[in-house]
Amino acid sequence: MELLNHLQKNRNTAAVDLIDNGTDLTFVDQDGQTAVHRALLNGNTETFVSLVAYGANINILDAKGQSGLDMAMKRKDLNLVKLLCYFGAEVALQDWVLLSGDINSLNKQDQIILKQILDQNDRLAAINHGSIGYELHQLKPKDNIQYFSGLFVDMNTENITSSFFMYCAKESPEFTSSQIQKENDEHFFSDVFEVIAWGSKPDFIDLDIRVEGRPHCNEKLRLLSITGVFLKDIEIQKNQNHNDEETVISVQVSLLSDAKFTIVSKVVPEIFNVTNESLCIHPQMEKEAEIAIPEGTFDSAGQLQVNISETKAWNHEEDEVVDPVLFTNAIDLTMLNHSQPQKPVKLTLPVHSSDQNNDDIIILMSDKEEPEENEWEIRSNVDIHGKFISFDVNHLSVYIACSKQHLSKSITQATNAIKREVQVECFAMIKKASDGKLSLIIEYALKNKGKSRRKKWKDKGFSTMSVEYKDCVMKEAQTCKITLTGNIQTDSLRHQDPFLTLNPKKFRTGNYRSFHLINDTSESPLEGEVQIERRHEIIKQLQQQQHASSGTNKETRMFTNCCHKSVKHFEPEMPLAYDTDFELVVSLPIDSNILDIKQDEVGVAADDHQCTIPVLRKTSLNRITASLSIEECNQLGTHLHVSKNKIEQLETNGKLKEILLIWRPARPYEKLVHNLSEGLKEIDKDDMANNVEEAFENNIEYPA
Repeated sequence: MELLNHLQKNRNTAAVDLIDNGTDLTFVDQDGQTAVHRALLNGNTETFVSLVAYGANINILDAKGQSGLDMAMKRKDLNLVKLLCYFGAEVALQDWVLLSGDINSLNKQDQIILKQILDQNDRLAAINHGSIGYELHQLKPKDNIQYFSGLFVDMNTENITSSFFMYCAKESPEFTSSQIQKENDEHFFSDVFEVIAWGSKPDFIDLDIRVEGRPHCNEKLRLLSITGVFLKDIEIQKNQNHNDEETVISVQVSLLSDAKFTIVSKVVPEIFNVTNESLCIHPQMEKEAEIAIPEGTFDSAGQLQVNISETKAWNHEEDEVVDPVLFTNAIDLTMLNHSQPQKPVKLTLPVHSSDQNNDDIIILMSDKEEPEENEWEIRSNVDIHGKFISFDVNHLSVYIACSKQHLSKSITQATNAIKREVQVECFAMIKKASDGKLSLIIEYALKNKGKSRRKKWKDKGFSTMSVEYKDCVMKEAQTCKITLTGNIQTDSLRHQDPFLTLNPKKFRTGNYRSFHLINDTSESPLEGEVQIERRHEIIKQLQQQQHASSGTNKETRMFTNCCHKSVKHFEPEMPLAYDTDFELVVSLPIDSNILDIKQDEVGVAADDHQCTIPVLRKTSLNRITASLSIEECNQLGTHLHVSKNKIEQLETNGKLKEILLIWRPARPYEKLVHNLSEGLKEIDKDDMANNVEEAFENNIEYPA
């Protein structure tokens, strides 16, 4: 009651203090309204944010059946509508007066609000299944806590002098691509990140973002700002402390306005000035390589372009233990003035491993920048010394050392590596929840990761189709359109088909799209396909239009007769037009018979059937609290924002060991894993927090 009184009288500071001290956020007044409804009605943004940060339910309905989003829509408060969508508000479009008329007749602000809502309906499936993640925390001075570790974002808290609230989110680029103005030859290296802060915030915050994978040796990274201000260039370093390869990117973000950004990559060859003097070049992209140019090799000065394509990953596309067939990276040498050497140039390249048979090494050469398999030539004069291969070249081209014994496979892998084409398993999986609702995921997985990726989805309750997957070859950063055929219906309110981009570096989180289906399988079975199509351009020649009149223009004839001897005859160029078409890559059949699934086949417990995250099962949570003292259970509940009244009630009844069962909802979601881990760290139980995170990664219960 006290909290609602403060909100009614706009005493925001007092309200935030009460929330921070653990007041009951579930209290309902005579109108069926909670603190969330009151904060939204009064437009108290910071108070509303604090309620969400401390676990208030933003989807609860008042006595009139209105949610917080309904109220914000009626107020036409775009700021609050955005916040509610950011925090995962559920959508019920059929109830909104805004959609009762012609959408095109709406004013500009209403159209912006409507677009936000249409986007939100698609985002909810992504939030539920992990391709959009967010965290909201109150940051306090001198707290040695990594608040956003669940998003793989670390932060420097040294400049925090007072408490404030901060929201951090990351999402796959497909959800933001229409807002991103990247160059045509740039590709997404990271997800899209968003940072918003409220209250007595500092001017800026330093973030370390851990991104899956690392840039290729010939790639440069840059920060691409969508909104906001970034105070200095990004700093990039490899993370050496993890088994999985990661790149740590340091970003300084201004908190004076909302910020949204991503990291993009671009292939940037190295350029070297060359004269007729001798020169020894060690490219930065592969420092152990050497290009030795003798004196008098070139008649005149020019610039040598060097590009190196990494090949090691292509050795293990199908199996991590197969013998490699590509022994070095591929090096591409080009003089920008198109000159060729008058003397042999000696190339020295480091080998990936010194285990190969020296008699098995040959050199593939091609004068094409991206050769096809039939455009390679073979050379065999190679010097081998330790972990280096040396050979002379008389023509600047593309060179790579590979296996003579497995020549056909070597040529295929070399071609794919230079084109950055990878073998992919495409698959679709469906989950039927206990309430009958259906979810569909569609994923591209690298060939050697497909089995483990499907296992992760199976552990979350999804089932494979009768055709478990289909193989195809895709280019890195290839964007494909996804079309659902037959009677498969999603709850999306958008008319355009969704897209999905292949980023092979996302080996941990995967490349996937998720959908909520609205089919009622009790009435009719699912029948249809998932069609994945790649986009390509078609060049058309346009026929020139005939003159409207068939008569001859007298002035034109006179001009022609006077000038035809002095004007060269020419045929006008045929006008060209560019069109976009889609080519089918693969189609995946969707089966209806897989929906009759037993619970023990989808990784759920019989007595906890709505929980598909093993580490959050009741048995797991009981193991965690069994290792804690009563006081530690009390502290953990406080850090997890369990209301003070509920903690006191459990303590009175001698049931504080059940604190996590009170905290966890009936249908837990992934974000709670990270909240639990952070709560354990706050009570100095780092080992237990690590056990929670490892159990989540391995899809198992908390260890006994």
